[in-house]
Amino acid sequence: MTKAPRILVLTLSLVPVTCSGANRRARIKRQSPDAEVQTVDALADCRFLFRVFYVCLTGSWCRYAPALWDRFSLAAQQQMRENRA
Repeated sequence: MTKAPRILVLTLSLVPVTCSGANRRARIKRQSPDAEVQTVDALADCRFLFRVFYVCLTGSWCRYAPALWDRFSLAAQQQMRENRA
């Protein structure tokens, strides 16, 4: 007799991520109905100021990161071209 798999799904207290965690949990249950799935909010017991800082940092990262990564990518491509020449 095989033992049912035990799966832990960590979510964060941000709406899109939490929805993603709930969707993942539902997908796991469809794939393995006998699995024991536990969902835990990773930020549930953290302090309020940390939570505010985390949400602000995450929001700014999502807002400004695409442009920043484009700059890094273009600089790396330029450096590769210069090294080949």
